[in-house]
Amino acid sequence: MTRCGMGAAMVCANTQTDAMHCGSCGSACPMGQSCVAGLCRPPRAMCPPDLTDCMPTAPAPRCVNTQTDARNCGTCGMGCPSGQLCVLGTCRTECTSPMTACGGGASMVCTNTQTDPRNCRVCGVACPAPTGGTATCTAGVCGASCPTGQANCGGTCLATGGACTSVGSGGCQQPGTTVCVRMGSGTECLAAPRTSGACATPTGGTCNAMGACVCPTGRTACGEACVDTQTDGRHCGGCGAACPSGQSCVAGSCRIACDPPRSICGSGAGQTCDDLGTDNAHCGTCTTVCATGQVCAARACTTDCAAPRTMCPSGCVDRQSDRANCGTCGRACATGQACAVGVCVGEGALRVTLTWDTNGDMDLHVLPPCGTEISFDRLMACGGTLDEDDTTGRGPENVFWSGSFPSGTYYFCPEAYSASVTDARWTLTVSRGGSTILTRSGVRGRTDGNVPCNASFAAGAVGGGAERQDQ
Repeated sequence: MTRCGMGAAMVCANTQTDAMHCGSCGSACPMGQSCVAGLCRPPRAMCPPDLTDCMPTAPAPRCVNTQTDARNCGTCGMGCPSGQLCVLGTCRTECTSPMTACGGGASMVCTNTQTDPRNCRVCGVACPAPTGGTATCTAGVCGASCPTGQANCGGTCLATGGACTSVGSGGCQQPGTTVCVRMGSGTECLAAPRTSGACATPTGGTCNAMGACVCPTGRTACGEACVDTQTDGRHCGGCGAACPSGQSCVAGSCRIACDPPRSICGSGAGQTCDDLGTDNAHCGTCTTVCATGQVCAARACTTDCAAPRTMCPSGCVDRQSDRANCGTCGRACATGQACAVGVCVGEGALRVTLTWDTNGDMDLHVLPPCGTEISFDRLMACGGTLDEDDTTGRGPENVFWSGSFPSGTYYFCPEAYSASVTDARWTLTVSRGGSTILTRSGVRGRTDGNVPCNASFAAGAVGGGAERQDQ
């Protein structure tokens, strides 16, 4: 402060700021001016609202944007380091493509995240380095590099063949020292593996040439088991694709079981068994429906039935063999029966049927493996039953086993009991599970009466000897 004036008029004044004593005592500034640093100044301008005055003592204001000014970044006087910019009041490094700014403040750097192992793919993701080697980043993927002659084996750079402790899995390893071995383009720590024989995971697997446990050809690993997706009802066509109840897996598709000559129509739970040769709603193909007034015969829609078929309400049928129209239209055979020359006979697991072409008494004799013959004078033996014995017509005579039947050799003997059938042509049919497995025919040429059936029995024109079938 400076004393200005005398006596009672003396005052202490700051000649740097006092407009009445600006620079020296008694030097008054003109009206409207202020004293700044001992000099009279006109009125001082103000900064716009979005700017800050960083020199309030200057004759004129210094208005700056502290959000973008690198010398006053965030606040007046806060300068950014060389090479950095002020962005939103924060100092940042300026990066050009393909570089990316990583870090913050003075530690911010521009780096390529496709190649920088400290910032691989994204900032802050550091790649691990193997012991004795260096980390790498290629196309944003972490890797490792080992000195020449060595390879990354379980996180350690080792010469190929060097001992290591990390052992893989698969069920094909053998006890012993583990070594660093090459596997394709890379290396792994593995015990000397088995390259053949069964292994446990997946169940049913085998060890391949690389020592891995894999499923054999034709099987697929579903969970922890090797399965055949062509036949496995739990994995039909693919893992987890289970067949509905009552269906089985055939060639990779779920299907119901149909007895010949019926075929499968439809799909999934809507499958049905249909005879494409006679079914009016599935004639020839599963989707062909015969028009009103037509019937399906021999896989074609027609208004006529070709012999030996006859028109019945259900269509053209062979009443000699049709179970639903056996002998006459609408006469259905009971469950477990078949239709033989228009007569319902026992079907069962095994059936032997004899027919002939001349009216008279021809007999069927069957000698099963138990050695006790079945014929008209002993209707049952070894689980088999003679349920049809025709003495005046042309058959049938029928022996069947309703359930399981003995294994072994069976002899079937057609015998001419009366002279009227001496020259008759006979036909013998053997069915197992509803499917024909043997058909023979011949002429007896003599009258037999009732003679035992055995391997030496002369059967006429079929080459000598009784008809034989091994079950």
